[in-house]
Amino acid sequence: MKEYDVYMRTLAAVALLLACWPCAAHAGETCLDYEPAQVTITGILEEREYIPPPKISGLGNPAAIWIVRLPKPACVRGVPNHPHNRDENNITEIQLTIVTPLDGLMYPEYRKLRGKELEVTGALYHSQPAWDTGTAVRIKGYLRQTKEDPTELANLPKGCLSYEPAVVFIDGVIRAETFPGPPEFEDIRKGDRPMTYWILHPDKPRCVKGDFHSGINDQTELNVQRMQLVMGYSKGTRYDDYRHLVNKKVRVTGRLYHAHTGWHVTDVLLEVERIQTR
Repeated sequence: MKEYDVYMRTLAAVALLLACWPCAAHAGETCLDYEPAQVTITGILEEREYIPPPKISGLGNPAAIWIVRLPKPACVRGVPNHPHNRDENNITEIQLTIVTPLDGLMYPEYRKLRGKELEVTGALYHSQPAWDTGTAVRIKGYLRQTKEDPTELANLPKGCLSYEPAVVFIDGVIRAETFPGPPEFEDIRKGDRPMTYWILHPDKPRCVKGDFHSGINDQTELNVQRMQLVMGYSKGTRYDDYRHLVNKKVRVTGRLYHAHTGWHVTDVLLEVERIQTR
């Protein structure tokens, strides 16, 4: 009986050691959890070239991928019995994933944030072998800049406009322009649905100061020469109320916000409250 007790205690000790082995591996690292948990990571945004396997892309053409380089190594706790989301240690970079053009910022918007410190909130999942890009873990989520750029702020021109909730008025000419819509928002000739929007061309280039505390409007935009007009459904904000003013000089009053989906075709959009002739 005594030998049996010793044997069982030994087994229990071994089981405890195995259970705590991942904990020991994670010592000194910040541990994160896979989806469905929502996590927030901070790091420097980098753009890299990736050539997908021909069996995946059909062509093997290079593509841009976006990496968040972490300030210090992190670990991700594996999910028991999950086929992919396994334990990972010493993670120094995480790849951003955008599934559709409607998920947060578009890739072209990311280029303005290269080399800057960003905060990304989203869900982690493990990379798959067929899509191996050199990063073990990916995050599907939304990003924002974490620090205001003092140089950028110091060099802002006088008279910069502000994003919502501020109400602004801008003089210019409205033009109806056509852009590629769904499914890819890239090229009408390749099957994307044509979408026609009203674009305000200001009578002079404008700048819009970013709001650091806003998740969408945190980007400062200089030399804005085109603004997509966002029309409403109530009287005085509908397309039908102002069709007679297209291609004419007008003053548009409303609130500005930054592009953040595939339906947004200019960097800055103006949500219309009213349009007046000049």
